[in-house]
Amino acid sequence: MRRASRLSARCTTVPVRLNVREITLRRQHCSSNFTNNQSSASSNCVPKPASLEPTMRTRPSSAFERTANMEPLPKVEDLAPKLRSHGIELPPGVVRVGAFGDSDELSQELLSLIRVGRKRGGAALLWAYEAESEPLPRIGEIEIVVNYFNAPCFVTRTTEVEVVPFNQVSAQFAAREGEGDGSLEYWRKAHWACFSRDCGRMGRMPNETMPVICCSFEVLNVVPVSQAG
Repeated sequence: MRRASRLSARCTTVPVRLNVREITLRRQHCSSNFTNNQSSASSNCVPKPASLEPTMRTRPSSAFERTANMEPLPKVEDLAPKLRSHGIELPPGVVRVGAFGDSDELSQELLSLIRVGRKRGGAALLWAYEAESEPLPRIGEIEIVVNYFNAPCFVTRTTEVEVVPFNQVSAQFAAREGEGDGSLEYWRKAHWACFSRDCGRMGRMPNETMPVICCSFEVLNVVPVSQAG
C-alpha cells in the first residue's frame, strides 16, 4: 500500500491515537501483510520474506495508519547529503519523501520486496490525500523512500498514476504491488481491511467504489543494506 506510500500508502497496521495529519504525513503505502506477533526487527532495510497474511496490529502500505510516536518524514534537504555520501545524486525535478509501513517490521518487509524487485507499486486512498490537502503523486516525480527510522533506502521515479474505484483495481496492478501471493483476491481482502481502518479514522464509511490512487514506480538508486540504517 502506498503513502502510504510512501504512495502506501502506504496497508500497514497501527495503534490508535492518530489523526488525519499523522496519517498523510508519512504517505505510507497500504500493505497487505498482516502477520500477528511479529518479532521486532533491526532498523536496517534487511530483506525478509513477505508473509502471506495481512499484519494486524491496529493500523494500514501504501496504508496510512500512523502511530502517535512515529516521527514525521524528514525533509528532502536533510536526506540529500546522506544520499550523496553514498554516491547518489538526486535527478532534477520534483522530489518527495515517502515511506512504506507503519511499524519497523512491516517497513522492512515491504522494503525488502522492493529490494528484490517484486514490488513496483503502491496504493492509497484518495480521501486521505484530500483530507490533508496533500498533492497527488505525478508521473515523473522523484521519491526518496525511507525506512521506519527515516534512513534513506531507495530513490524511485513515479511511472504511472491512476485513480480508480476500489472494485476496479486490476489484477495486473495487484501483481505489481507484489504483496501476499500477488493475486487480486488477496489484494482486495488485505486492502479492504486497511482502507476500512483509514476510513474509520477519517469518519468515513468504506465502500466498493471508494477512490484508490494506484501508483507504479521504478527504482533509480538503492542504498546498500549495510548503510541504509
